[in-house]
Amino acid sequence: MLVNAYFHVKPPEWGTVPTATIAPSYTLLGKLQRGLGAGYLEALRIDRDAAHELLLACLAEDPRRDPRTESRGRYYGELCRETRVDLAELAALVEAADAYPATRRLVLETVGWLAWRGIAGPIAMLRGYVLGGGEEAALAASFLWEPRAAVGLHETLLARYGSQEAVDAAARPALPDEEAAPEPEPDGEPLALVEALAVALERDECVCALSRAVARTAGDPLALLERAFRQTSRSSCRVTIARELARSSDTFPARAAESLWDAEPQVVAAAASVVNLDAPGARGRLEALARDGLEPARMRLAPPQA
Repeated sequence: MLVNAYFHVKPPEWGTVPTATIAPSYTLLGKLQRGLGAGYLEALRIDRDAAHELLLACLAEDPRRDPRTESRGRYYGELCRETRVDLAELAALVEAADAYPATRRLVLETVGWLAWRGIAGPIAMLRGYVLGGGEEAALAASFLWEPRAAVGLHETLLARYGSQEAVDAAARPALPDEEAAPEPEPDGEPLALVEALAVALERDECVCALSRAVARTAGDPLALLERAFRQTSRSSCRVTIARELARSSDTFPARAAESLWDAEPQVVAAAASVVNLDAPGARGRLEALARDGLEPARMRLAPPQA
């Protein structure tokens, strides 16, 4: 059973400090850990067994810096579907989820996305988890929207949590107690800002303020910010960079298509708002995103007004 090979160390306690070893950004594992659209598309092109090994490694050791605010469920769920991961492997992860609390929510969110899409196996996995008294039963049940999938779960959840309000609260991740104070916007010549950005990336520090400064001072910031987008392990920084590129880069639309498969919804929204519709795969992806309710995708596909 492959899951045993990945749970080879005692998982860390839940927290906001990254505990997984994040691979270099130029490797496929590093791209998948960061949730990059480039990693998603590359995983579809390699040998399926190799893709499954990397994907299951991500699920077995949550790579997110802050699981409360970063998204990976849809990203890994789509990869499971598109690469046809063996459902027995996912079932083993769900069965073992409560023994490994640091990765539990990621596993349930990933399998939950598949269940939300109506796939029978994941629905059965989550039903069994809820009825078996799983620690995150409310989260697991939140993906079982279809009436037949949810039969008998309401009573189980009420007996466990006491009220519907408590069920709803338990399904949501606890948000940070307070937002971090905004960083001061740095000033300086573009070259100095780029050098400071490189140092911050090497130290794995937040590069949001520096990225905004580079975008403000550079004519077209794509060449200066693309490395930061791919290298940072902080999803919040990738969101900032994607927004700045969508706002100020004339060349980003031609390169934005891969970000339509990014793990972070806000990165996807930024890319969808400007992506070149002639880019390979862009129109079909936008149509799928629009069906799922992403407004920037719908707006981008809308015929231009006369």
